[in-house]
Amino acid sequence: MTDERSPGKTHDRFAVAAADEPVRLPSWMAETGSEQELTGAERRRLTWARHRGKLGAGFVVGVAVLLVALTIVVGVAVVRLVRGEAPPAPAPTGTAGAAQDGGTDG
Repeated sequence: MTDERSPGKTHDRFAVAAADEPVRLPSWMAETGSEQELTGAERRRLTWARHRGKLGAGFVVGVAVLLVALTIVVGVAVVRLVRGEAPPAPAPTGTAGAAQDGGTDG
């Protein structure tokens, strides 16, 4: 394998362009009409990709708040039942086998 570079010059393989060179775009990027309208699905996909972490964290926080609220509501209901503060169960109005119209046969 032969080295085609001149022996006095060192080659920087990471120097792609000089700092004073203007930026050159490919022709397909400079054309008018290269813009495309995004469909609804593409817009949702890009929004989700951009905000995925925030939306995921918000979802987790929302579920945690709902679980805490549910625990409080159920806990208060259980405490009321244990203390006897809950409203009494409805008393039966008739005897077994009585008619459903208030217990009178007629």
